Amino acid sequence: MERMLIGICNLSKFRKNDSDTGKGVGEDGNSLAVDCCKNTVLFNQENRQPNSTATLRKFDMGNGSIIQVNIPEIFSQDRICSILVDGGVIAKLDVSAWQKDLRPAFSGKGTMKIKNVILTY
Repeated sequence: MERMLIGICNLSKFRKNDSDTGKGVGEDGNSLAVDCCKNTVLFNQENRQPNSTATLRKFDMGNGSIIQVNIPEIFSQDRICSILVDGGVIAKLDVSAWQKDLRPAFSGKGTMKIKNVILTY
C-alpha cells in the first residue's frame, strides 16, 4: 500500500468521486487525515489542521495492523478525534470546527485487505 491516509470526512460534503481527481482523505477541505508515509496531518492538501494543531506521534504500520478512528459525539465538550494504530494513539485531531456527519475514512494507492470494520455511534 502506498500513501495510506487515515482520518475523518464530512459525509455530506466529501464525495466518493473525489478519487477520480486523485484526491484522497485529507486532500480537500471536507476531510482531515494522517499521512502514514510522511507522519503528518493533512487538510486541504497541506500539512496542517484547520483552527488548531494536531498531536501526532511517530508510528510504524505493516501487514495486519489494526486501525481505529474514534469520533467524539456531536455534543461532547471534548471534540477530539483519536486515531489509533495497533492500539496506540498516533494522532489527536481537533474537530471542534466540524459540526456533524463525521465518518472514519481512509484512502491509499495499491491493494489493501480489510478484515473487519466496526462502527460505533
